[in-house]
Amino acid sequence: MAPDGTTEEAFRLARAMTLRMPRAACRTVAAKSVISVNPKIPLRDKDGLIRPFAKAIADLTDYIEIG
Repeated sequence: MAPDGTTEEAFRLARAMTLRMPRAACRTVAAKSVISVNPKIPLRDKDGLIRPFAKAIADLTDYIEIG
């Protein structure tokens, strides 16, 4: 959560993690999401944002391959 998160930032973070995964002997890729909100909001409000977001992406099975 960040007040100024962007799609580009999420892409760069996911790419960096994906490139690190083979070094850690992981066969999976990494994904990132950015929720643009003040990270200092109360925990109960964060929960109210994260749970619907998680439910919305629960069925995603496609991915974008980088490289």
